[in-house]
Amino acid sequence: MLRPDRLVFGVASPWAEHRLRHVSLTVAVAVREEGADVVVHDNVAEGKARRAHPELEYADTLLAAARDADLLMLLTDWTEFRDMDPHVLTQSVRQRNVVDARHALAPDLWRSAGWSYRT
Repeated sequence: MLRPDRLVFGVASPWAEHRLRHVSLTVAVAVREEGADVVVHDNVAEGKARRAHPELEYADTLLAAARDADLLMLLTDWTEFRDMDPHVLTQSVRQRNVVDARHALAPDLWRSAGWSYRT
């Protein structure tokens, strides 16, 4: 988990979109600069993110972003991310590791689906 090949990020949240987008994208860029493949998905602020950081890879859907991921990082609490079904995502990822930086997920649900859950 400390040196994954690919990471997936959510980017913004409703009440502080700009600030959270900046923080989330800063994390995404820093992880990319460490050598990881980073795929970003944000169903709300993706256009702004693409303009601010064209060097990152973007996915149009959550499942596309999660494809072959070693680690999912939740950096926003948008409903789409909060309601992710860990059983469905299991079919897309390479490894079942999730970091919930927003404390938005149900840890017991994720662990019962075989995921390593961290905050």
